[in-house]
Amino acid sequence: PVMAQGGSAEYGPIQVVGNAVPMTDGMWMQFPNLRFDPELESYVYDRRRGRSIVRTRFYSSVFYNNYTQRSCRRIVRDAMIRIAAVYPVVGQVHDEVIFLAPSSHNQDQVRAWAIEQMSVVPDDMPGLPLAAECGCGETYYDVK
Repeated sequence: PVMAQGGSAEYGPIQVVGNAVPMTDGMWMQFPNLRFDPELESYVYDRRRGRSIVRTRFYSSVFYNNYTQRSCRRIVRDAMIRIAAVYPVVGQVHDEVIFLAPSSHNQDQVRAWAIEQMSVVPDDMPGLPLAAECGCGETYYDVK
């Protein structure tokens, strides 16, 4: 209700400002036109789908899932930037960063380095437990 009324509140580390939440990396998570819909007897917000705007139900689980996914995306993005500074990144799938390392590089060292990059905890998320795995292979199929 606070978001729908355009108010502000804090819920642990999460701040609400109007219908949006400022993320720790400076981006915003928004729920445009959040309001109570008497017809659906539920809170809804507007979401774009192509050229259309779709009324979407809003639940607390939607909020926390979006917050969690957005935070994870940021962690993977930051890792991808660090990896790309050393090796060419050729893809990303969910929480995977796919990069090419020369076959002349020691696979165990590359693997250990990649795990280190994927496990860096952001400064503003102290204590966040992160773990990573790494595979090496000639093809993506070999890595899986």
